[in-house]
Formats: sequence, C-alpha cells, structure tokens
Amino acid sequence: MDEQLQQAIEEVQRCSLGSEERESALSALVKHILRSRKVFRFCQGQPLWGIYEEVYQRLKVRLTEELNSTIDDYNLENPSVREWASNRLNIVYRSAIDHALLKRLAIEAQNQEPSTELRQYALRELVGAIQVSGRLCHPHRGRWNPQFYELVYEETVNQILIYVCQKIHLYNPNRGDGKFMNWVNFKLDKKFLDIAQQFRNSEDLPNLSEIENIPTPEYPPSIANCIQQVIERDPDNLFTKTHIRGNQKATFKAIVLARLLGKSWEEISQELGEIPVATLSGFFYRCCKKFSYLFEQCRY
Repeated sequence: MDEQLQQAIEEVQRCSLGSEERESALSALVKHILRSRKVFRFCQGQPLWGIYEEVYQRLKVRLTEELNSTIDDYNLENPSVREWASNRLNIVYRSAIDHALLKRLAIEAQNQEPSTELRQYALRELVGAIQVSGRLCHPHRGRWNPQFYELVYEETVNQILIYVCQKIHLYNPNRGDGKFMNWVNFKLDKKFLDIAQQFRNSEDLPNLSEIENIPTPEYPPSIANCIQQVIERDPDNLFTKTHIRGNQKATFKAIVLARLLGKSWEEISQELGEIPVATLSGFFYRCCKKFSYLFEQCRY
C-alpha cells in the first residue's frame, strides 16, 4: 500500500506542472488516496447517489487542488507517505464539509424511513462527516488538566454521536439560523459538564486511573502490586474479554499491565495497532469505573 502510494506521488512529481501527464498522474493519485476515505463510501456496493455523490466529487476537486499545490515540496521521507496523504485528506475534509453540507446531510438522514438500511447509511455518513469536519466544539478547555479533559471530551463526543443517531428527528432545521452543528454543539456543551461531574465524583477506584503517577512503593502491600494481582487473576476473564471495539488485542488487562510497566500511552498505542491515545485513555477510564468493585481491596 505505502509502496504504491509512494510510486503514485513520485509519478506526479516527475511530471511538468500543467502538462497532460501531470493531470493524469494527479488524477490517479487522488483516486488512490480517496480509497482510504472515512466518509461517503459506497452503500452495500452500490454507486453513490444524490448528496453523497456530490460530496465525493467535491472532495476530488479539493484534493486535486491541495495535492497540486503541495506535492512538489514533499520529500517522501518526513512525514511518511501515508501520514502526508492522510494530512492532505484531513485538510480537504475540513474545507469541503461546511455547515451547509452538514445541515443537508442531517436532513437527508431525517428523510429516510426509520429502521431501514438507508437510514442507517445516512446516519453513518452524517456521523462520519461530523467527526472529520473539525466543527465539533471543545467546551470549557483550560478548566481541567489536559489528560482529564481528553477523557471527558472523548466520552462526551461518543455519547453525543449516539444521541444524534437516536434523536435526529428532534433537530429542527428551521429553528434559529438552522445550523445543524449549533444543535450538536449545544448538546455537547451541556453533556460535557454532566460527564465531567460524573468522572470527578467517581472515587471507587483511587489512583487506578492515574497509574503513571504511582511511585515505586516502599510500603507493602502497595496499591500498584494489589492492582496487578487483581488484573492477573482476572476473575472470569472479565479483563481479557473487555476490549476496544474492533481490536481484540486492546484488552483492559493488556492496557493496565502496560501502564504498570511504565509504558506511555504513545507506546501502548503503537503496540496495539496505532490506536488513538484519546481512544485508549477513554476506554481505560470507563473500564476503571466499570470494574471498580473488583478493586475494593486496593483502597488505602
């Protein structure tokens, strides 16, 4: 994959600016990069239609412009070809998916019959567009430490996206300025404070969610050792069965043991398949709350 991508990039760079060969090579590169797009994918193998085809074509045009203006300055080494292509695509997402488009996608989802495959597809594309658009707000930033903020923010976004799927019919495009993201971000702001309070009130598992801050203990039995013993015993394989969706290697047990060994979130992310750090830490914190009753013996 990376080798093919590199060859496609080099082919564009070899061609003279404005030549037919350049346009052809650029078109091939755009198609190659768009195969990895996160949104506006085919529905059950069927061609795109309506607004989804329109947005796909918009992405092609914007990506062609972005690549044509930046590709000659790229040296193929830093960053990697995959990272460079991903960065270009993310820039295009943010420029192409504006407020007006998100509103249209929301209305398209509303217009599909509930509990149908088309409704599910429309909601899936809407949620994907929200995630890559860069238009989700970050409320109350600076009020808490960065790590706690990211944990709360990821959980809040997860819950808000679920809310959007379940309650899309409550969105009124004719109310106020009708911006869909105003509706989403209003809900996100309120939900953030609720979840932050829930997390702050969760004291059932002292220090488990801050394993990196536990010093090498001098007082037996230590909290860290106690936690490790409970994790390794793994009653009913609960900690092994609980994993990040789509990645059975990323179990709660594996993550806790890695943290106890002093590994950073970045190191764990690489070991478990480049999982975003925010996803790892959010999953970890939720599991801490879920399994807190099993760690009662580890209290001070």
